[in-house]
Amino acid sequence: MLVPEVFTSTSDSPQRYTPTAFGRAIAKGAPLRSAIIHFHYHFRSAVKFPDYFAANGYQHPVDARDSPFCFAYGCKGETYFDFMNKPENVKMFDAFNETMTLVKPGEHNKFVQSYPVKERLVITEPSRPLFVDVGGGVGHQVVKFCERAEGLPGVRMLLDLPSVIAQAKGLPDGVVTVGHSFFDPFPPVVKRAKAFYLRMLLHDWPEMQALTILTNIVNSMAEDSVVLIHEVILPETETEVVHFDAKMDWQMMNLGSSERTEAQWKDLFGKVGLEMRGLWWEEEGTKGKKALMELGLRK
Repeated sequence: MLVPEVFTSTSDSPQRYTPTAFGRAIAKGAPLRSAIIHFHYHFRSAVKFPDYFAANGYQHPVDARDSPFCFAYGCKGETYFDFMNKPENVKMFDAFNETMTLVKPGEHNKFVQSYPVKERLVITEPSRPLFVDVGGGVGHQVVKFCERAEGLPGVRMLLDLPSVIAQAKGLPDGVVTVGHSFFDPFPPVVKRAKAFYLRMLLHDWPEMQALTILTNIVNSMAEDSVVLIHEVILPETETEVVHFDAKMDWQMMNLGSSERTEAQWKDLFGKVGLEMRGLWWEEEGTKGKKALMELGLRK
């Protein structure tokens, strides 16, 4: 549970109660309130896990359109994101987008500090895309990138579904928004970008859909382009996996996907002709849960 109790009694009367700070936070429009709503929808489908696996031969899902979430909500043939994007599910949609803006424990307020942005992402053409935040939601990461890339030439871009882009407010001057599905071939405006950035995106998708996303990126790359994958990297041995990582792996399975080890990431990238050029953990000099993987076209 996030908190053991929402209300505490006041000293003047045992019959009266006042909200705690946590209670006040979830009673108003705040990301924390949205997170509770967001997880509520996931927990409703998680309770159907036994029924889903019994009906599917106790096999791990391989298609986001036939996941435990789809089974629970009766939307087989649609992904979680398809379902959430329907007008009648706007509450789920809004809660998801706001939850993604929350600063997670241990997360920095800057774009991956260990990654040398100004050394690795150098271009000379001011009109060329420098950075495309693929599936970047309402833009909280592109804002962080703009701060670290100050002075670098090139166009900063945010790409997501038109309905998501409509909610992106307060972006830095010059950021170009592109309403587009990453499952479709990318538009010319983002082609030849120096960096295509995906943060905590591929863990939402099993290999079937992840390969489509990566293929669309590969088809838009220039020879010197890189793909920046910012994700959790699970330990290779199960004894090193902590409770939180295991819980997130189960949550991704709810959508048909999973968290991945470094070996699994490399295997996925290799299937579309990408190779890892470097890996930077979020905290410089330490090996942690989340890292930025830089990929280039395999030579």
